[in-house]
Amino acid sequence: MANDKGKIVTRNAHDDSRMQRLIGLSRRDALRVFTALFGAAAVTGIVTSENDADARNRNKKRKQKRLCPNGDKTLTSIRVVHASPDAPNVDVSVDGALAIQNLAFGEATDLLPIPAGTRNIQVTPAGVTTPVVIDADVAFDACKAYEVSATGFLTGSPSIGAQVYEIDRNSLGKKTTRVRAIHNSPDAPPVKVFVAGSATPLFDTFSFPNATPFADVPEGTYDLEIRVASDNALVLAIPGVPLTGRTVVDFFAVGSAATPPDGAGFAVLPLTTPV
Repeated sequence: MANDKGKIVTRNAHDDSRMQRLIGLSRRDALRVFTALFGAAAVTGIVTSENDADARNRNKKRKQKRLCPNGDKTLTSIRVVHASPDAPNVDVSVDGALAIQNLAFGEATDLLPIPAGTRNIQVTPAGVTTPVVIDADVAFDACKAYEVSATGFLTGSPSIGAQVYEIDRNSLGKKTTRVRAIHNSPDAPPVKVFVAGSATPLFDTFSFPNATPFADVPEGTYDLEIRVASDNALVLAIPGVPLTGRTVVDFFAVGSAATPPDGAGFAVLPLTTPV
């Protein structure tokens, strides 16, 4: 018959007969016959393709087990951060069910599994059901991890609300740490973050309530500095920060920079997530 380039292609009827006999053979015997007909290279390609598919499936299952709480593809993970400097201890409910009790300013929970999808998050003073100071519907993808912070002022401006930050848990090298800074100090100006002694910021200008992009850095111990973005004035020195490989570290800038309530001055809260 003619192919698409107009050449004549012939086919031996004996070959057709041999191909028909492949049906019903064991996989091993079929591969032997296939090798005789088409050569070892073709069989190698089949085996390699199958091995690649098997490897992809294994990696997918390992990733699912690592990222999904209890390996469950219907769940996601959240960590709640209390970053409202003038708010009392709080309770947090998810879809009307009490999930977290008596969380104090400057504290954060562990990663907690909840059903993926759009969830209603409510925050109230600890031990009571009113007033509801945060009432937010938040969409969470399955097998992800998020930090949900209650930040802003309870009695001032900007007012208290929920901010959501996804945690990047993609694979990291054994000696690499993924870091990010999150501005949750409601009255602090835009800032930069430097490694001490460097003229180039690790994280350039960012303001409340934003997060910087992630940066992957070698593990080790770092001296960090937070500086005002407008004039590089030193706000806070953070010496001897240990960064361990295969972890994600979020540095939350919390508290009040101007007129802090007792114990709620400007500070940094590092939160670590293993990868």
